[in-house]
Amino acid sequence: MSNIKYITPLLLNSILVAIFCAANLSCSIKTPEPKPVQSPPAPTTPVQQPAPQPPQPEAQPTIPPKVAKVSYLAHSCFLITSSDGLKIITDPYNVIGYKPVNESADVVIISHEDWDHNNVAGVNGQPEVVRTPGIKSIKGIEFKTIEAWHDPGKTKPNNVISFTVDGIKFCFLGDLGSSLTNEQVSAIGGVDVLFIPVGGVYTINAQKATDTYNALKPGIVIPMHYRMPGLVFSLDGIDDFIQGKSNVRKLNSSLLEINKTELPAPTTIIVMDPAR
Repeated sequence: MSNIKYITPLLLNSILVAIFCAANLSCSIKTPEPKPVQSPPAPTTPVQQPAPQPPQPEAQPTIPPKVAKVSYLAHSCFLITSSDGLKIITDPYNVIGYKPVNESADVVIISHEDWDHNNVAGVNGQPEVVRTPGIKSIKGIEFKTIEAWHDPGKTKPNNVISFTVDGIKFCFLGDLGSSLTNEQVSAIGGVDVLFIPVGGVYTINAQKATDTYNALKPGIVIPMHYRMPGLVFSLDGIDDFIQGKSNVRKLNSSLLEINKTELPAPTTIIVMDPAR
């Protein structure tokens, strides 16, 4: 009994301690609060990037067309001046009733050796001369000379000379005295500006001149070597050539400016006034 006496308080004490510890444990252990469930982020619409554009070409400056100038001095003598200032003179005359040529040139072309066509000494400067058949290049320009004839009997030679200035092909027939053959027409080729004698007597006449330019089909026909006031020998007048034609333009000037983009079609005859 004595043992029970002591055990009972101990047992009771132990029970109390256990109850106390259980109560403290329940207070110290807290149930963790649940974390809020986060919704997945809403899908975003991708930003559309503009498609790359090719670089724009830079604006190119407008290049004015090249203009060649043709000055009619007199008889069969013309001064052709390129846009770069290169000067070509055709068949400079001697004393035939007109004022002297008195012009400077880089090149002189001679169709034949008659005194009213070969006065190189009358040209100022130190021009190079084209006067024989073949091809000759001077200052970047190719001169193509084809032998033709100064008379119907084909006994006296005459040069037909072609050259290109500022993209414009000129053909100078000189003192052509007989019709061109098909081979000569083919050798000359396309022509933009044709200088053609029309005064007869020493060259082809109005009808043969018409047949000749119809065969060559140039854009511009410039008649030459016809009767004008002051000439010391006799030739047919210009009226015989232009009479009845509708494609005639009287320039009333000794200066004609030409650029390749404005060549007329069909063929136009331009009658120029001589400067001398």
